[in-house]
Amino acid sequence: MPSTEPAADIQLKLRLQTAEQALADAYRRMQQLEQDNQALQQQLGQTEGMAQAAQHALDAHVAPLRATIDAGQHAAQALTPAGRH
Repeated sequence: MPSTEPAADIQLKLRLQTAEQALADAYRRMQQLEQDNQALQQQLGQTEGMAQAAQHALDAHVAPLRATIDAGQHAAQALTPAGRH
């Protein structure tokens, strides 16, 4: 039994179904991207924390070396003729 619905209405319904499916797919993709973004934000926070800890550790190791270099430079200046008064 042939449909009494006009062909234009059938095409419109098919386009609407296709658009609804595309919208649903886009929404699922957006949700996945939001989850990925949250995971990346968490990883970034952890990485920043590790970088900060590494910087503090480096500073702790470098500070005594800087002090030694500064003391050596002051001692060298004191030994040069210009440094003696």
